[in-house]
Amino acid sequence: MTITEFSPKQRFVMKWWNMRDYGKRDAIICDGAVRSGKTLSMSLGFLFWAGKCFDGCAFAMCGKTITSLRRNVVTPLLPMLSEYGFAVSERVSGNYFDITLLGRTNRVYLFGGRDESSAALIQGMTLAGVFFDEVALMPRSFVEQALARCSVSGSKMWFNCNPDNPSHWFYNEWIKKLRAKNALYLHFSMDDNPSLSDSVRRRYERMYSGTFYDRFILGKWTASRGVVYPMFSGEKHVFREDIDCERYIISCDYGTVKDCSANADGKLMLPFGSELIKTSAVDDDTVIGIDRDFALEFITSTDLVMETDKLIDRQLDQMTVSITCGFRRITPDAVKVLTVTANE
Repeated sequence: MTITEFSPKQRFVMKWWNMRDYGKRDAIICDGAVRSGKTLSMSLGFLFWAGKCFDGCAFAMCGKTITSLRRNVVTPLLPMLSEYGFAVSERVSGNYFDITLLGRTNRVYLFGGRDESSAALIQGMTLAGVFFDEVALMPRSFVEQALARCSVSGSKMWFNCNPDNPSHWFYNEWIKKLRAKNALYLHFSMDDNPSLSDSVRRRYERMYSGTFYDRFILGKWTASRGVVYPMFSGEKHVFREDIDCERYIISCDYGTVKDCSANADGKLMLPFGSELIKTSAVDDDTVIGIDRDFALEFITSTDLVMETDKLIDRQLDQMTVSITCGFRRITPDAVKVLTVTANE
């Protein structure tokens, strides 16, 4: 893959670390529109900086998962490095690759920040730098653990992401605190990607509207907005007078599959003290009543089985935990089935 042209902003991201006015910054953050060229230029700049400034050091490149990191960053990046004088030796099974430039060799490890448990994968390492692709998708615990590994003198932190909600922890802890973090910030638009044709750019602009247009096209950190309950009327459903009641019930929809209510103590309740669970295992017209205390006996027929897809160098790509189990009625009257029929 040969890139014949970079935009001024892309070239800046690739060489800021070697510029007098910016080289002493500890971090760089690039956010903005989708397909704006920030990931390519930042990943190249990260490896240029590592290859020229260090020798015999370890670095980390992080994505939501190792699979997505390989697909979106590493696979298109490595063939390009030879065009810039790098020698690359990749060990896929070890989730790392070595880069050599001008006689200096460094190792780059690949990590996935999938969930809170991912922080343990990078714990204990000593790094000279870390690169985060789509940092807004990663849990804060993983990101901060990776940053804590950067103890080598001259180490730097590289972040890129597409915008999310303005209440997101990364926006509030990093983008809004650039001076305190000694970080450099660049905002990308689709105009910063010269490899994107005008027709493709216009197609992207037609694809989205509302919040998604603001985030994906304009690259703004914006919250979702709009009418959730279009049938709501302030005149009909809002009561402003004083209420003299012994008990308050607040109805709400908390965004999953169940409607519920809450009292003043915050306890969730459903009609008749029961809980309605929707399942595809029974017909729509069937209701099964189960005594919540003494209805079923839980029976297991196997021990806990753990299967791993890949466990290399303490990096766990995928794990399946399974157990064979079933339920048995304790008494005949513990479970009742009600079939609802419509009157003709």
